[in-house]
Amino acid sequence: MMLPPPCFTVGMVFFGFTPPPFSSKHNDGHYGQTVLFLIHQTRGHFSKKYNLCLHVQLQTVAFLWRFWSSGFFLAERPFRFCRYRTRFTVDIDTFVPVSSSIFTRSFAVVLGLICSFRTKVRLQLYVCLCVCIYVCVVCLQRTLQVLLPYLAAKASSTGSALIRTLANEMKANRREILINNFKYIFSHLVCSCTKEELERAFHYLQRETEIELGSLLRQDFQGLHNELLLHLGEHYQQVFNGLAILASFASNDDPYQGPRDITTPDCMADYLQPKLLGILAFFNMQLLSSSAGEKDGKKMALTSLMALMKLMGSKHTSSVRVKMMTTLRTGLRYRQDFPLLCCQTWECFVRTVEPAHLGPLLSHVIVALLPLIPLQPRETAAIIHYLILDNREEVQDYLHEIYFLPDHPELKDIHTVLQDYKKLTSRTSDLAAGLQLSMRAVQHENLDVRVHALTSLKDMMHSNQEWLLRQVCASEAVEPVISSLVSVLLRGCQDSSPTARLLCGECLGELGAVDPGRLDLSHTHTHGSSNTFVSGVEESNFAYELLTELTRTFLAYADDVRAQDSAAYAMQELLSIFECREGRSDSPGRRLWRRFPEQVQEILEPHLNSRYKSSQKMVNWSKVKKPVYLSSRGTKFSDWSATWAGYLISKVTSDVSRSNEFQEAEATSSLSQLSTQTVFSMLAHLTQWSRHTLSARIKHSGYGDYQRVVAFLKGIPQDVLAKASLRSKAYTRALMHFEAYILENKENIQDHLSFLQTLYAAMHEPDGVRGANALRREEPSLQEQILEHESIGLLRDATACYDRAIQLESDQIGHYHGVMSSMLGLGQLSTVVTQVNGVLANRPQWKSDLNTYRVEAAWKLSKWDLLEDYLGSDRKSSTWGVRLGQMLLAAKRRDAETFYDKLKLVRTEQVVPLAAASYETGTYQRGYEYIVRLHMLSELEHAFTDLQRQREGHAPNTATLPSHWPDRLEMTQNSFRAKEPILALRRALLSIGSGVCEGLVGECWLQSARVARKAGHHQTAFNALLNGQNTHTAELLTEKAKWLWSKGDVHQALIVLQKGVTQCFPVDQPLSDQRTMLLVGRFMEETANFESNAIMKAYRDVTNLLPEWEDGNFYLAKYYDKVMPMVTDNKLEKQGNLIRYIVTYFGKALQFGNQYIYQAMPRMLSLWLDFGAKVYECEKAGRAERQLRVELGKINQVVSDHCASLAPYQFLTAFSQLISRVCHSSEDVFNVLMDIAAKVLLAYPQQAMWLMTAVSKSSYPTRMNRCKEILRKAVSLKESLGKFIGDANRLTDKLLELCNKPVHTHIHTHTVEILASLQKPKKIGLKGSDGRSYTMMCKPKDDLRKDCRLMEFNCLINKCLRKDAESRRRELHIRTYAVIPLNEECGIIEWVNNTGGLRHILTKLYKERGILMSGKELRKFILPKTASFEEKLKVHKDLLCARHPPVFYEWFLRTFPDPTTWYSSRSAYCRSTAVMSVVGYILGLGDRHGENILFDSFTGECVHVDFNCLFNKGETFDVPEVVPFRLTQNMVHAMGPMGTEGLFRTACEVTLRLMRDQREPLMSVLKTFLHDPLVEWSKPKGPSKTQASETGEIVNEKAKTHVCEIDQRLQGVIKSRNKVLGLPLSIEGHVHYLIQEATDDKLLCQMYLGWGPYL
Repeated sequence: MMLPPPCFTVGMVFFGFTPPPFSSKHNDGHYGQTVLFLIHQTRGHFSKKYNLCLHVQLQTVAFLWRFWSSGFFLAERPFRFCRYRTRFTVDIDTFVPVSSSIFTRSFAVVLGLICSFRTKVRLQLYVCLCVCIYVCVVCLQRTLQVLLPYLAAKASSTGSALIRTLANEMKANRREILINNFKYIFSHLVCSCTKEELERAFHYLQRETEIELGSLLRQDFQGLHNELLLHLGEHYQQVFNGLAILASFASNDDPYQGPRDITTPDCMADYLQPKLLGILAFFNMQLLSSSAGEKDGKKMALTSLMALMKLMGSKHTSSVRVKMMTTLRTGLRYRQDFPLLCCQTWECFVRTVEPAHLGPLLSHVIVALLPLIPLQPRETAAIIHYLILDNREEVQDYLHEIYFLPDHPELKDIHTVLQDYKKLTSRTSDLAAGLQLSMRAVQHENLDVRVHALTSLKDMMHSNQEWLLRQVCASEAVEPVISSLVSVLLRGCQDSSPTARLLCGECLGELGAVDPGRLDLSHTHTHGSSNTFVSGVEESNFAYELLTELTRTFLAYADDVRAQDSAAYAMQELLSIFECREGRSDSPGRRLWRRFPEQVQEILEPHLNSRYKSSQKMVNWSKVKKPVYLSSRGTKFSDWSATWAGYLISKVTSDVSRSNEFQEAEATSSLSQLSTQTVFSMLAHLTQWSRHTLSARIKHSGYGDYQRVVAFLKGIPQDVLAKASLRSKAYTRALMHFEAYILENKENIQDHLSFLQTLYAAMHEPDGVRGANALRREEPSLQEQILEHESIGLLRDATACYDRAIQLESDQIGHYHGVMSSMLGLGQLSTVVTQVNGVLANRPQWKSDLNTYRVEAAWKLSKWDLLEDYLGSDRKSSTWGVRLGQMLLAAKRRDAETFYDKLKLVRTEQVVPLAAASYETGTYQRGYEYIVRLHMLSELEHAFTDLQRQREGHAPNTATLPSHWPDRLEMTQNSFRAKEPILALRRALLSIGSGVCEGLVGECWLQSARVARKAGHHQTAFNALLNGQNTHTAELLTEKAKWLWSKGDVHQALIVLQKGVTQCFPVDQPLSDQRTMLLVGRFMEETANFESNAIMKAYRDVTNLLPEWEDGNFYLAKYYDKVMPMVTDNKLEKQGNLIRYIVTYFGKALQFGNQYIYQAMPRMLSLWLDFGAKVYECEKAGRAERQLRVELGKINQVVSDHCASLAPYQFLTAFSQLISRVCHSSEDVFNVLMDIAAKVLLAYPQQAMWLMTAVSKSSYPTRMNRCKEILRKAVSLKESLGKFIGDANRLTDKLLELCNKPVHTHIHTHTVEILASLQKPKKIGLKGSDGRSYTMMCKPKDDLRKDCRLMEFNCLINKCLRKDAESRRRELHIRTYAVIPLNEECGIIEWVNNTGGLRHILTKLYKERGILMSGKELRKFILPKTASFEEKLKVHKDLLCARHPPVFYEWFLRTFPDPTTWYSSRSAYCRSTAVMSVVGYILGLGDRHGENILFDSFTGECVHVDFNCLFNKGETFDVPEVVPFRLTQNMVHAMGPMGTEGLFRTACEVTLRLMRDQREPLMSVLKTFLHDPLVEWSKPKGPSKTQASETGEIVNEKAKTHVCEIDQRLQGVIKSRNKVLGLPLSIEGHVHYLIQEATDDKLLCQMYLGWGPYL
């Protein structure tokens, strides 16, 4: 039979009315007869006429009741019918049971009506009803829920007969029917019966069910409470009495243990409290259900919920406030039907909750009330008024979260309070503080608050773009608040809400694609071994972390009742399993409970006694279709993960899952990305578990589990995992698996270089690609050449390779993809269009693949007609280039609807991979490509908005680029790959407008040329220059000259530049672009084609035209300094005037900027101080001319003027240099020096005083006295400084006393720890002014002054590294720490946390393997000095190295199990080792044994300590050090299968190149050693040969030699035993030589055994 639709029409014609066979009065006594009669009628007619089964007949009764009780035939008087026709519509979905008293009346009336019809009509009606039965199968059960309570209330034999009849027809047990519906019966009896009727009904039910009342009540105890409380609002006293009855029959194990005879509301609240979560879950279901009385039922539920809150009171309502709010939010679904009631329930809630909890709930409540403001403004405003005004103190700290209130007259006073609060806080905070508050709101548990916060954050970022860019671009590293913001937004990309995820993407775009190298994201996630590994579910850490996560889920899913109840059930079960609760005696459960913060305990506490039960059916996993992925249970990520997790859990008690059940996901959808990441995470956890179990030395009982897991993991080949990871774009994971495959199978790396190269190319790691190519012994294949060319930007060469590949395999579309990509990269856009059209003419089937290239070329060329044609010809492509084309075309057409639809879609597509990447650490670097795209989309959206405003006449057309574009470009990673797409989009945007400004487009082309040139893409730069012909001529010629220079065509570059100056700046016009003129001077200097006077004139012309320009002054001073030896013939009497010029112009440069401060300041001071010393020496020798004293006086005056004009912080950068010369022989020079030092001390006492401490405690009387003079000078300028200096001296004395305190044993207290080394240093904690504790080490009997100077030198190196684009991209730096000498023998050193020494790490790993050699064994291998070289080499290679195989790589795998952190830590290790190796070599740093090289377990960085062995001092040891730095077999092996090739070698080359480029400022710092008596250059073997002058300044001849040797090493000079070996080496040659020396076994075997050359 065909079923009718749910909404159907029944046509009936009423012909007359005949009285029914019984009275039509409203006599409830006849209801049983009515039903029996109806059954008889239906059975008779249907069975005889239509032969229908009894079940169908019985369902007809159910339908009739539903139909009649719908209210259609309800009346207070009997129906009186006339002859008329009527037609009505019945909607099945709206049939909801109503009051049963209505049922009784309507049943009788309608039955009389049907019976009055003539037979034919009556039969027609029966047939119609029969058809409806199949739509209403479940109605009978619901009929019983209302029918049975009335039957029980009557307690008559007729009722019993009817119940039996119903049971027979339903083929059910009469007792079961009554028991299953007892909660409805009990609720009805309690609410509508007198005491006598209640007792009679109870006796009746006991008789019918044959069960005692107590047992009957306890059948569904919670259900009885739920159903009863549903009527609390209408029948408060009756329900209270009913609850009291239930309490009297409660079982002994009921959580409530109070008095059973409940008469007061307080006792009742205590009784209901353990059941409260279940009651609220029931109310939620009632409000969500679509068949629970619809509007009347929802109204009853809300009214009863309000009564329940009043009954439970403040204490108990507060304990379940989160769940209560969830129920109230569910009630808001009916705000249109009952707006006032919704307001009343929320007001009841906020007034019932304890005021102390209102603050954290403030934003939750107000955001929930927003939809009620238009409906009930006065009542809603009253609630908010109560929250914010009446409870101001409680919510004061949370008012910052309320920034989303709409403007409404009723909320005027609220807005006034919020504005006053903002004004108050704005006095003490700024935009950074506002950002911090926004970030807190973005991480809020409530989704609506998060969405409002993200919307507000986006608007704030847009309106404060200038400030935001200043935070990003003002220095080498961005402000910490920006790094925090990026971290918060990246985490937001994982939000469960698509709206929140999209808003996070918008905010990331608004911020812009900040260079990853300038962000500090290290504090935002936990690295390495700091994260405690949870090895099993029985651990308390597992329960702690899971309960914490469940608490977050419980709070976050305020709108998802099912999710929140699931979290509640899980919390309940976990708390029970781990016995986690407060107790009287100490236990694991109590300790676990006390680990939770108070706010978490408040959420967990109600679940200690909750009674949630799982309603999930058991799944027969053997019958579930495998694989789950993309099956009916695996089409969504949530379904797939839940199903797969359930399947895996079913395997826990049986065998470990077989490896063939693992499935790779090859699709590119979000399901694929997320599910693949989940599988990888599971395998990673198993791997980490196996490593943890092995290192924990498991007992024999657990060894079987370990073996099974290892066998399972080994069953999945590592190379398969590597390839699957590569396809899933999890490149770091692919590399980890690939290296494991190479190591486990001892594969020859030569056979796998192509795969390795592919991986590094995919990761955009050109160093790795180069390294793989350097290892290759055979000629690279065409594909391998292409990979290398593309990775380093040689796109023209890549194109040539692709052309050759097409000749060989013309049917491979991949080659055509490569050609088109390369040509787009080269900027040959017209060629791309022509090529694609040509290929598609022959191969039209490739249109969907290749169309994307000509689409991208078309919009980059601003060929809008072509773009429209290409987009129209293929609607399948959805690549990034096509999407941009679609949006640009919509913008061109002014089609705002299409534009914003596409924009939303494209943003969503970029956030998905970011969400997948954020499952692992290092999200930002891995997803930077998508961050750049979000950056572009933000600019596109704002440009379109401006375009719309211009078209509407709201904004004028401007002839300049948007003001924030240059800074937004500057903030991005300094690579062609990041910057060029942004510039291409900008050119297209400028071409969309009505009045296209060719000049602005030309500027963008010029920027592209600059970016391509700096990246070394000369052909691309040339194409951009050709396209930028319409730009400003001077800029174009300057850029062309720079392009020629970078190509190596230096002479042509100078010619172009000089012609440009003549052409653009005629003699009779002032020069408008001094940069061009300065470049002319620099090119003239570099080419060496002009004599020095011409070059000087070029530089002087620049400073004359623009005297306040930093660059012009600096380069003039620098050139004067360069030519000074030649001009003066190194004669002192000729140098004075020139030095005065140099000092003047260096000072002017510093006056107008700090770009060159680390070059200008040290050099300026050195020239001045050295000249003063030389003049004094001449005077002392009696050959000083008066002219020299005059020149010195002039120079002193210039420096004194600089002291007045320059800021104190500028001198602070060279303060150590100034302090090293306090014993200057010239009194006049010292007076100026004293003024400078006093000025710095006055401005920065906290920083400067530490540097003066060691001098003030000097054993040299002159130095000490000079230092006191400086301090007295500072105090004379500011008297209050005297107390500070006194306090500083007392603190120094106490620290010295602590350093020298004699101890005899190892002591460890809460404040001081005595370390076990020879000098017994003390580890202490100092509390800083910021409240944080800083760990320091007080070190006695050790001169730390070299360490201090070297740390300053390293800081200078770091500044240079951060400024250099290449080193910044590789994040090259030296790990520094504070070193403060207190005198010549003692000092304090900052404690470097989370580090372990190389020897300690290796010893532990060898010990685990059982191959550790004891010290006694090792001593046997110490050979005498007379041993032959061959014997040393044999012992080293065949015995020591053989017994110590490389194991250091295991430390990285264990400490950093996550692939991304593993790769980033391994990269950090390679690069930090490289930087420190090169710097250490240049400085002659020795004694690099296993205790002096530490490794950070958070980042993997290499940290060097103990710099006492400087300036090649190691060469003077009894066993001389012959290697330039430590690069032993463990260190090389831990760098990966490529060893020193790739990352390590390139980092060495970049560092050495930078040190050579910055040779002058670096040498200026090192030359402070010449005059610094704090440095002991060599151990005096007799009386000290180092002579002090009369004033105490030391002339250190040994220092001069060492500084000279450092200068030679910087120039590439190789020396062996003080003999120069050949000509200076190039940077690449120098690095190659050093690596060979450091790894040469022939040299290592000559090292001292204690140094550990075999490790």
